[in-house]
Amino acid sequence: MVVPRRWRGLETSRRHSSPILLGHSTKSQHQIDGDLDKFSLDNPVAWTKSYTGTSGIKARVFFTTLGHPYDFKIPEVRKITMNGIFWALGKEGAIPEDGVNVILHEPFSPNNSEFGQNFKKNLKPTPIQ
Repeated sequence: MVVPRRWRGLETSRRHSSPILLGHSTKSQHQIDGDLDKFSLDNPVAWTKSYTGTSGIKARVFFTTLGHPYDFKIPEVRKITMNGIFWALGKEGAIPEDGVNVILHEPFSPNNSEFGQNFKKNLKPTPIQ
């Protein structure tokens, strides 16, 4: 995989990686400015990478640029994230044919990542029982 220069801080982490999900920008200032020769509308939004660190220990990384709280209302986003975590932990054998179960047993009302009326002040995670 050739890593475009435009991926500023992500270049090192994406080098020699395996994209597993591509995203397409539906609105881009780069397109408006005529900069698509430098900035593509299509880019990986999830990928995996295996490497050996300086300690000699082999490691696996799953990375995604998905992750706005509202993204996790979508079962497919939860599924790709959980499947990626299982893979990174070396537990891919435990992933069922149709992926990790991501059914929610309670309504999911995430805090929006902003301030103002939508910001839920002093909201804390509910402990898992």
